[in-house]
Amino acid sequence: MKLCISNEKGVPIQQDMIGLFFEDINYAADGGLYAEMLENREFEFLEAFGDARDYYVKYDGEYGWSAYPDTAVVQMQAVTGSPHTESNPHYMRIRTKEAGAGIANQAYDGIYLQKGEKYHVYFGARPVKVDGAFIVKVEKEGKVFAQTKIQSAEGTEETYNFFKRYDLTFVAEEDVEKAQFIFALENPGTVELDFISMMPESAVEGVFRKDLYEKLADLKPGFLRFPGGCIVEGNTLDNRYRYKDSLKPVW
Repeated sequence: MKLCISNEKGVPIQQDMIGLFFEDINYAADGGLYAEMLENREFEFLEAFGDARDYYVKYDGEYGWSAYPDTAVVQMQAVTGSPHTESNPHYMRIRTKEAGAGIANQAYDGIYLQKGEKYHVYFGARPVKVDGAFIVKVEKEGKVFAQTKIQSAEGTEETYNFFKRYDLTFVAEEDVEKAQFIFALENPGTVELDFISMMPESAVEGVFRKDLYEKLADLKPGFLRFPGGCIVEGNTLDNRYRYKDSLKPVW
């Protein structure tokens, strides 16, 4: 083999041929460019195994969530029966036996907050037996970095058979990394919870993480390839990527 190195320019590459290849693996979208901060927000997580010749999944609706605090008696079950929507059939049923107890989310390697920044949280809840408020906070090693609460609507007609949407906003009191997101009941009780989301106010169009979005935009790509490569075809025809099926509200 003969290798020649020269300073002579070859055929020029058109700028519109230089672009971005985007595929939802390795925290590229979930946990990356997509600004959602919570994992398994709709309790529909599937654990995948095998390859194209031997592929199967196992339902793990409680993935990413744990009882809070560790010492509390909290019954948490991913169940179905009266779903939020047909395409989102599972939801979390939480029963606490002490004040301030609930569930925690591990997030994508933990919650990261910046001091003074605002964060929006919304969720669907069906108060089964709740006396008092829902508490939402970010905590690390017992220290609270952001917190707010909202009164439950137990006993109203709209929540007896249906999930009611709750919206909150809080401000980070200090910077923190690798923290936990907490959803708790002010007093002992039972609640059914579904589609709980946390987004930074700075998210571009309410969708994209601002810092990563700006870095990609600065590259001035001539095109964007999405979805990426092998994820498009799926492992079977049943689980191949169907973009048109995602054109509806995320919940």
